[in-house]
Amino acid sequence: MSLYYEVHGAGPAILLIHGYMFSGQMYHPLLDYWQHHFQLIIPDLRGYGRSINLPGPYTIEQSVQDVLAIMDSLGLSHFFVVGYSKGGLVAQQLATHYPYRVKALVLACTFSHKPLSVTERLQKRFITTALSNITTQTMVKLLNKELVEALGKIDPSTLRWYKKMIVHNRKDVLLIGAHEIFKFDSRKHLKNIKVPTLVIGASDDIIVPIHHAYFLAREIPGAQIKVFSNAGHAVVHTHKDSMAEVIKNFFQQCI
Repeated sequence: MSLYYEVHGAGPAILLIHGYMFSGQMYHPLLDYWQHHFQLIIPDLRGYGRSINLPGPYTIEQSVQDVLAIMDSLGLSHFFVVGYSKGGLVAQQLATHYPYRVKALVLACTFSHKPLSVTERLQKRFITTALSNITTQTMVKLLNKELVEALGKIDPSTLRWYKKMIVHNRKDVLLIGAHEIFKFDSRKHLKNIKVPTLVIGASDDIIVPIHHAYFLAREIPGAQIKVFSNAGHAVVHTHKDSMAEVIKNFFQQCI
């Protein structure tokens, strides 16, 4: 079995890497904005979405190798990369270890090292405890109010869509994913990212607080930053028009 992925549009290639608990479907609302300008390659990472039954390991490094294999199969030696949330960890590894493959990089609602505060260390303890003891469906029901607050001002149909993606996940994959998230630390490697980089943050993101965006932008040489006001972790949907335009303009400047 091989990793599931979709290809949309034509033009310079963009690899779009999704976040934790979700799948490549999170980028579907942006297809109409980009597919007339770019070729979009959207994988479901190992253990998620339509790659849910692929065997492990479910590590960041394995995800790097998986997406490189997809790009190789498509004959794409050099491409743009967007990494969202946990997908940003995969994107950072690509830019650090395979800089000759990455034309330019967008890091959205992501981080270099998450356990930087007491709140985030408590997040780690809660997530791993919850996933070990209850189903994903129960977790979504218990955290309904908190999920709405974390994602931002999304419409009810989009919220239902998010919940459906979360419930679809395998607990074993989510537990490994949480471990990967909280052990990840790229801080000392950020200075080695030499490709053009745009960091995107959301002012009210409680999953990946805005200080992470400022840190990435400060530590990556020459990085640009765009902060969306009145936005939570689902800025990709709540502010999709302006976010799509910002990313399109950034990549077009790098062609």
